[in-house]
Amino acid sequence: MMMTFDERSTQVLRIAVLRLVLVLGLMPWVAQGDEFRLSFLNEVPAIQDTGRVLLGAGVSQPAVATFRKLVTAHNQLGNRVDTGKFPRARGGFYRFQDVNDLVRRLPAPFGRQTAGTTPENRTLMCFDVAALLLRGAGYGTPQLEQEFKSSGIVLPVPGGPIKNWRYESFRAGYLLALCPEADYLRWVGQPRSADETQLELSLIAPRSLEGAVTEHESNIRAAWEATHRAMERSGLAFGGKLQVGFVYPADFKGHVLSADHAFVCIPQKERWICVEKTSPTGPFVRADFKSTQDLARYEAATYLDYPLAAGQTGYDCPIVVTLDNRIIQIFRLSDRTGATPTASIPVRAGAVENSGGAGR
Repeated sequence: MMMTFDERSTQVLRIAVLRLVLVLGLMPWVAQGDEFRLSFLNEVPAIQDTGRVLLGAGVSQPAVATFRKLVTAHNQLGNRVDTGKFPRARGGFYRFQDVNDLVRRLPAPFGRQTAGTTPENRTLMCFDVAALLLRGAGYGTPQLEQEFKSSGIVLPVPGGPIKNWRYESFRAGYLLALCPEADYLRWVGQPRSADETQLELSLIAPRSLEGAVTEHESNIRAAWEATHRAMERSGLAFGGKLQVGFVYPADFKGHVLSADHAFVCIPQKERWICVEKTSPTGPFVRADFKSTQDLARYEAATYLDYPLAAGQTGYDCPIVVTLDNRIIQIFRLSDRTGATPTASIPVRAGAVENSGGAGR
């Protein structure tokens, strides 16, 4: 049906007004991304469904049982997150309009909670859990030692990384970065296997990053290409039902691409299911997204939307989020908002399990 002159004029005016509103920032909040759901796996339906998802992705029944035991033990002290401004959970899941909606409701990132560092509050870290699940699905890096010289693994030191060093020195040094053996044994109930240790060392290893920050994207992509190919040579398979993701601050000053966080992801029809441990003191999280862009935005929120903790990696660095063998998004310095959650969302009575919020 043809529009009259008045109808066309009205439509043009509406479009112009909408553009003006967007440009001037008069809309208080506009959804950016799709709705997603998130769980701390502290209710039976959520942990049961997550167990089924992991089994469907090829994780062995014993590894899934261990994962459930770890989640249950961690949640005995509460999830340690201030959920006072969250919507009500249904079936163990909170639903958010987009990642910005979560940020507006969350005083601090999940992993940066303030409950202390006593043994009761510390459990496994993100790399421990990712390696446990990946190893449970049959992943490994059996050729890491043989391929070490061509792996691009470096030793970060002031003045620039050391590139020519021995596997034995790398292993001895970076074993100290993993969960201590005594704590691992206490939480898991058995020692960490040699294969799982080797895999986790490969995940946490810092890699060489060349170039200047002014031309960071091409250099980041080249560094990631070299990194994932080195992982493949060490035996890590990509393209499976269970995929590994990383968050890398691209440190051009130190010339190092070193993962600050690792998670696993199960791609399913029209959604990406992320399972992670946010930090030694932070919660276990499952989050379901409709796109990898929203997944990347969620993983980068710690760096983009909150003031960084003193000494935390990520200062003056582009943030790179990868999944499987590809980069899904690079966030530049200009993407940092410095935003803090608004105080306009009312606190839901009785919803705060631990007001010391949580981030990596």
